[in-house]
Amino acid sequence: MVFENLPLDTQVTFARALPQTDLTGIVTAMHADDRADLFKQLSNDEQNRMISDLEPHVAADIRRLSAHAEECAGALMTSDYATLDADTTAATAIAALRRQAPGKETIYRSYVVDDDHHLIGSVRLHTLILATDETLIKEIMEPTPISVTLDTDQEDVGKLIAHYDLLAIPVVDASGRLVGIVTHDDAY
Repeated sequence: MVFENLPLDTQVTFARALPQTDLTGIVTAMHADDRADLFKQLSNDEQNRMISDLEPHVAADIRRLSAHAEECAGALMTSDYATLDADTTAATAIAALRRQAPGKETIYRSYVVDDDHHLIGSVRLHTLILATDETLIKEIMEPTPISVTLDTDQEDVGKLIAHYDLLAIPVVDASGRLVGIVTHDDAY
């Protein structure tokens, strides 16, 4: 946690000096968007060193997040978000969030996706907690949440977050599949 809150140039300096096992442990523990930011600051050789010992899914996530043009939603987003199924009960959803929460940027709003990962709604945590155990997510979700696409300009992302007073905004691909979120602190 301390490492990812250091200035990016200081992170790069440490990444270049740390033993490989230490770097792997730190990068694995970082939030997805922060490790992608670090990755983009390194040379090709340093990038290969950084991801060489990471779990394949972590390395793939870093590559995916760092592949987007600067100052667009794709470059700002993180893959650390919580999802729920519309046909899940509130009790099951709360249990799922307990499992998902430790690795997520925020769970104040969870995103509801279909079987193909299309964004179909969102649920606020307080709404979920106040629902009866048997209530289905589709009964309490807000359908068609405000979202942005991968290429939405950073300024427009920030304006939408401010206008709708959001902690995060979902990012969808051209097919409407949820691919990440941009948190309010990363939008500015």
